[in-house]
Amino acid sequence: QGCVCAVRCRSHGRTQARPPEALLHTCTNRKRCGCRPEPCHRPALDVDLLAADGASVTLEYALADFSLAQFARSVGREDKYREYLDRSQNWTNLFNVDSGFLQPRDTAGDFPAGNPVTTGMTNFGQSGFQEGNASQYVWMVPHDLEGLFTRMGGHAQAIERLDQHFTELKAGTERAFFYIGNEPEHGTPWIYNFAQAPWKTQAIVRRIVNEEFSTQAGGLPGNDDLGATSSWLVWAYLGMYPVTVATDG
Repeated sequence: QGCVCAVRCRSHGRTQARPPEALLHTCTNRKRCGCRPEPCHRPALDVDLLAADGASVTLEYALADFSLAQFARSVGREDKYREYLDRSQNWTNLFNVDSGFLQPRDTAGDFPAGNPVTTGMTNFGQSGFQEGNASQYVWMVPHDLEGLFTRMGGHAQAIERLDQHFTELKAGTERAFFYIGNEPEHGTPWIYNFAQAPWKTQAIVRRIVNEEFSTQAGGLPGNDDLGATSSWLVWAYLGMYPVTVATDG
């Protein structure tokens, strides 16, 4: 079996995703297909560090694997549950202990040098991330927030970082603050709950609703993207949010 994740085609220099297998398998033959680093982090493998969205795609696939694990358990496939739950931890391969951020890695397994939230910045997000940057995507681990907090140094440190992140509420894709106008961060305001500071979620959700939404023309921040942002507002009015997909939490 060859590499069935999204890889850079060595002969043509372009990224190739090979569906549907890419949704079902991680790289199981690294020596044959040349995928690096070890352990293989799916699917941001063998891609140009500054020319792909490898980090954000890896995070999305880790979350998808977590969801598949829950489905497998619901139909009695405990073997597949364990397999996909293990794969859902691929996000940890992106955590740079030196910077404290989730970052893309090049084909040698190295993180980019320089400032973790500005290096590789374009006019629509940071290289390695789809429509966002490392400061925004670091919270995109809803299925293992406790694991993320531990790597950040604990609940207090995570809360401090969240407080700093919410300095701005509509920062866009280039600034290292919260951006309500795009889906990757829609669950971030509720993360305080998991760090044992629920009152902070209550405060920031109310602030976002009051400051960024209105009944006037253009009163919906960002692109609604098939109802994503307006749905966020409905959940906020209800006082709840489905933070962890494929679960009741």
